Amino acid sequence: MEGRYDTPKVKERLAQLQFFLLLNEQQQMEFAAHVNFRELRKGEKLQQLGKDYGGCIHLITKGLVSIRKYSVNGERIASLPLGVDDFCSFEYIVGEGVSNYEIMTLTPVSIAAVPVQFFKKLIGSNQAALEFIISGTRTILGDMLNHRSIFALSRPRIRVITFLLYLSKKAGDPSEDGSRPVPEWLTQTELALMAGTTRETVCATFKALQQDGGLVTEGKRLRLGMAFYEKYKVSV
Repeated sequence: MEGRYDTPKVKERLAQLQFFLLLNEQQQMEFAAHVNFRELRKGEKLQQLGKDYGGCIHLITKGLVSIRKYSVNGERIASLPLGVDDFCSFEYIVGEGVSNYEIMTLTPVSIAAVPVQFFKKLIGSNQAALEFIISGTRTILGDMLNHRSIFALSRPRIRVITFLLYLSKKAGDPSEDGSRPVPEWLTQTELALMAGTTRETVCATFKALQQDGGLVTEGKRLRLGMAFYEKYKVSV
């Protein structure tokens, strides 16, 4: 579903974006006048971004997507979850090369699109917004290197555990008991895809972690408990 809204409603939808809040009032009004929205269901692929890039740049206002890249022989060489405040930095880095990535929604997603030339002019006249994009690109490039380092691990179970640790650290701060939440969107199937292994391996790894007390259930949520950090000698 696509659409445009009147300026107050647009500003309300964009107010959760740190990037938007860095703009001055006049720039926010101009941004609101240029934006189009798109709503996507969980599991949809975004195949048109490369074709659209010459005209638009996209900002996620709600939800998460998975960015995947494959080698020429079909092996996955990068996998990264991105969402509010960081997807636009990724698209800004790769430009038209975004079409070389497979992009799939991990949750229901709302996307705001603005003309790319307008976006470039906007950040060119707002130092804080430009620094925000640059900072985001540095973080994403670091994340990509981390993911490639994880892929280099030879044992599938260790890749699963390392991805689980990495993604949980990004999901939120530890609770008072030191445990961390496993992201709600991170299914065993998605974790298997990210770690380059099978769902059976992920399932076996989860069972082993649960037996050791490293993976605990809290209602319908999973958390990495202190036993996990003690066993693998990593900081909370």
